[in-house]
Amino acid sequence: MPHHNALWLTVDIVVVETGKIPSQPCGPRTRVLEGYGLNWFRICVRKVRSPAYAAAATIAATAATVTATAATVAATVAAATVAAAIAATATAATVAATVAATAAAAATAATAAAAATAATAATAATAATAATAATAAATAAAAAIAAAAAAAAPLLPLPQLRCCRRCHRYAAAAAATAAIAATIAFCEFALAKQISFQSSGSLVLRWAEELSMISSTP
Repeated sequence: MPHHNALWLTVDIVVVETGKIPSQPCGPRTRVLEGYGLNWFRICVRKVRSPAYAAAATIAATAATVTATAATVAATVAAATVAAAIAATATAATVAATVAATAAAAATAATAAAAATAATAATAATAATAATAATAAATAAAAAIAAAAAAAAPLLPLPQLRCCRRCHRYAAAAAATAAIAATIAFCEFALAKQISFQSSGSLVLRWAEELSMISSTP
């Protein structure tokens, strides 16, 4: 019958007559019980596992393995969930940072564009002012040339003045000087136009000085 520890006990009982002890052992994995009585006896007890016990042990081991596997799977899923949450949070933070950086770059670009527009407007205003000044200077130069021509006209040789050859040479030199002054004035004006009317106005001032010198020429 089955034992309380789920083992079957196979008992080999050897009864020996008085004075005769079996010389053969009971065999491996056995326990020997000897005693005295009317006869010598030896009981060989051999433990044999019950098939039901082996099946129960296998089932228990399998259940433990399944439990451990389930725990491992649960831990893996939890770790993956945590990692996914962390990755999603990091991605959201990265997207927010990118959006903020893009907005900052757009604001900087808008500020730079506004500054460039203001600078362009200021440059255009300066150029317009310089152009106005150059136009006024050109008008003054034309008037000065006309005045110089009018002043040089009486010096031309006239029969009624009966001038000598020196007077003729003086009149010719005055006319040549007026022509050279006019040429220089127009060259200065062209040069001022070519350099887009620099705000310093140095050429215009020099031109005005030359014009004043021309107008003061006798």
